[in-house]
Amino acid sequence: MGPVEQLGRKGHVIIRERLRNVAGADELSPKQVVAAVQARVAYRFTTDDFQRAWKTLRVRPATGAADPEHTDERYCTYYTRHRDYGYRPAYVEKLVRECATATGFTRLTGKPARDKVTGALVEDQPIEGIPADSKGTHW
Repeated sequence: MGPVEQLGRKGHVIIRERLRNVAGADELSPKQVVAAVQARVAYRFTTDDFQRAWKTLRVRPATGAADPEHTDERYCTYYTRHRDYGYRPAYVEKLVRECATATGFTRLTGKPARDKVTGALVEDQPIEGIPADSKGTHW
């Protein structure tokens, strides 16, 4: 008698869990994206900033678009059944990179960066000893 049969005689049950396909299991809602970005950047990042960002980056079409499934598949998926979008972790990474500086935040959202604790306006600090060009880029 094999080991499995011996377990059965002792009253043990073996359950073999089957992996199941779950659509969008690794994707995030807009609220989850906002929370993830907010936790990793020095600036206040809101749902308004999230909306401005996907428009600037053209991650998905505008609300009410005739073809809502025309998304940037690296970052976003449209779900016909629920008529909403799921955002990939890569999109969080992209937003964190874009918002790494006050200048980047403003370029992405069209709004000035604000400190996430105090709400005060934040400007990029010049890197000591390296002059910035007219766009604020340090060489």
